[in-house]
Amino acid sequence: MKVLILEDVIEHQVRLERILDEISKESNIPISYKTTGKVREFEEYIENDEVNQLYFLDIDIHGIEKKGFEVAQLIRHYNPYAIIVFITSRSEFATLTYKYQVSALDFVDKDINDEMFKKRIEQNIFYTKSMLLENEDVVDYFDYNYKGNDLKIPYHDILYPNYSPLI
Repeated sequence: MKVLILEDVIEHQVRLERILDEISKESNIPISYKTTGKVREFEEYIENDEVNQLYFLDIDIHGIEKKGFEVAQLIRHYNPYAIIVFITSRSEFATLTYKYQVSALDFVDKDINDEMFKKRIEQNIFYTKSMLLENEDVVDYFDYNYKGNDLKIPYHDILYPNYSPLI
C-alpha cells in the first residue's frame, strides 16, 4: 500500500510514521510512505503520476488555514479513487469537507492518546486495503480523448489493439 503524508510538524510526522510501521509489521501489510511538510513537494508527487492509495493530510499547513482542503481537491483531480484522511487538531473543520467536496474517509484528531490514534489509523489502513487492494469489482479503464470526445473502455472489453497507418 502506498501512502502519502502532508504534515508540517515533525513530531506529528514521526508519530504517524511510527504507527504506520507498527501496523505494517503487526498486520503483515506492506506499507510504503512518503512524508513531507512542504505543499509544493507534495503537489509534485501528485502531478508527476505518483499514484498513492491513501493520503493523510493536515489541514493547517505552515499557518495557512484550510490549505489541506485545497490539497485534497488537487488529489481528487488527479486520483478520484484515492482515500483521503485528515489528521488535525482542528476538528471543527470536519463539516468543511462537504464544502470542498473532497469525500474524506475520516477526520482523526491529533490530540487523542496513542492507543486511540493507532486504532483510527489502523481502521483507515484496513478499509483502504479492502476497498482498493482486495476489491475484485474495481475496473481499470482505457481513457482516450480525440477532438474533444472522451472514450472510456474497460480494459477487460479490449481484445487486442489494432494499429492502422494514418492516411
